[in-house]
Amino acid sequence: MVSGALLLNPTKTESLSAFFNKRFSKIAVPFITWSVFYLIWRAWLIRDIASLGQGIALFLSGPVYYHLWFMYLIIGLYLVTPILKEYVQRASQETLTYFMVIWAVWVALAFMGWFNIHVGIEIYVVAGYVGYFVGGFYFSRITISRRQMWLLLLIAFLCWIITMLGSYITSVTRSPIDGYFYDYFSPPIVVMAICTFLLVRNLPDERIARLPETTRNAIIYVAEASFKIYLIHAFILDILNSHQLRIALNDPTHISPLIGIPLDLVLTLVLCLVVIAVLRRIPIVRNVV
Repeated sequence: MVSGALLLNPTKTESLSAFFNKRFSKIAVPFITWSVFYLIWRAWLIRDIASLGQGIALFLSGPVYYHLWFMYLIIGLYLVTPILKEYVQRASQETLTYFMVIWAVWVALAFMGWFNIHVGIEIYVVAGYVGYFVGGFYFSRITISRRQMWLLLLIAFLCWIITMLGSYITSVTRSPIDGYFYDYFSPPIVVMAICTFLLVRNLPDERIARLPETTRNAIIYVAEASFKIYLIHAFILDILNSHQLRIALNDPTHISPLIGIPLDLVLTLVLCLVVIAVLRRIPIVRNVV
């Protein structure tokens, strides 16, 4: 949604070559570098990659490691961004609203499939993450009042409760673990994402400006490092939750989830920032990771 809000902005004009040079130069090299790293890590840790050809096939089919699915998604969205930008630039507000309504219909149809109710109509053009992408542009232009912010906060909280209760009930009645309600296209997650985006988008600038300088600098530092954190964090999590190190923070037999999950979060963030700080000091490595 953030990418859609920024990249589909019709006020920013650039040629196709300039667009792809700017975007892919920032993600292609790190993506390839970390894919190779995780292929090696996977071959050593999981031992399910036995040859170079198998590794290449896995890289092409993707993802090399579980968290890298997003890279294949965002690259695909980048490829169609010039087309979508032409559309939103010329589309009326009514047409854009219609686009979002049709995407909501697609989400509803996908939800019906969970109950084994399948509708034969296919809505390819607006399906999937394209809806989030265009939705980022659509909702970025909406201004909400303080009262509406409280309402959105309440709706997001209710969706959060529905997600937890739905996951618990379905896991108990259907299988040991049923993650549908955590799926990115389950209705409560879609609504929660939109509410959160609107809330953050409409945060008052004056309050942000009044934050202490150290706080603002810390936020900026973490924001600038967020892409690197995303690439590194799976490796850090594997180490923190390795039984060989006897510090498996995600094992409830070792530590309570009430303690283990927040501790996992803090340690992962801190260690990622430490690794990034070290990599930034190495000239050659700094340019490829």
